[in-house]
Amino acid sequence: AIIFHNSTRGERGNNMQIKAKCRYTVDVLQALVSFTLFKRATPKKGMILWTALCTVVLVFDIIEIIAFDLPFFTYSGLVFTVVFLCYIYFFYFAVPKIRYKIMSVPEVLEIEYAFYDDRIEIFTAKAGKIYIKEIAYSELTKVAETSKYWFLYFEGKRTYLVDKSTLEHGKVDDVRLRLGVFVGNKYYLCEY
Repeated sequence: AIIFHNSTRGERGNNMQIKAKCRYTVDVLQALVSFTLFKRATPKKGMILWTALCTVVLVFDIIEIIAFDLPFFTYSGLVFTVVFLCYIYFFYFAVPKIRYKIMSVPEVLEIEYAFYDDRIEIFTAKAGKIYIKEIAYSELTKVAETSKYWFLYFEGKRTYLVDKSTLEHGKVDDVRLRLGVFVGNKYYLCEY
């Protein structure tokens, strides 16, 4: 585990220094995939909705094919629906496990964050060294908040996950307010 570090960069007279971290697990990556697929909706409801919708389309396509003895090219709707349903299930269940296996170098699975008034410092340990990345809030493109996590999306398709239960020296509302100021209507509060 990484231990919070005092960065010399963090001493610029900024009042807010809230610390947090996130240990990357399959569950954390599952939450990120859930947001990607369903945005604000509860993942369970989203999966049920898409499964029900695809089932209705499949039943309709099968009845139509049987009742009207349609030619082969009309099976494309049936095939498309099955492929789409398989894609959603694969993305929801398999992708987090695949991403976790790709990331499974133990020393980079936990990241620490220090939230200041104008920036976030990100601490990562790798091969016995600690790397500090400083990112201005102005680089945020969107933020998603679930009951457990924040997903911070920055320019250049960089995404960081923060476990809300690990906050030190501050409250969830303090961080929410700070992030919300910079992303405005790109702050997504999820139902789950």
